[in-house]
Amino acid sequence: MQTKEGTGRTRPVSETRIYRVCAGPASTWAVFSEERPREPVASFRDKSAAVRYAMDLARRRTSWHGLLGAPRPGDSPTLHP
Repeated sequence: MQTKEGTGRTRPVSETRIYRVCAGPASTWAVFSEERPREPVASFRDKSAAVRYAMDLARRRTSWHGLLGAPRPGDSPTLHP
């Protein structure tokens, strides 16, 4: 069991989502999910932005508001449907 951050509650590991960041074409970094391992969820110009996005997805914290907020350089993702 894993503890959900800040809640003290646990959830089964089977509910945990895994995301990975890989180098993409033209100096980009692609975020992939285990549900769709061949199609990127999003891609970024900055590796740290891609890792931060993947971690937020894994923690289920990413929202459209966060993507539309004040971006840092390289934070603007290219979302893939």
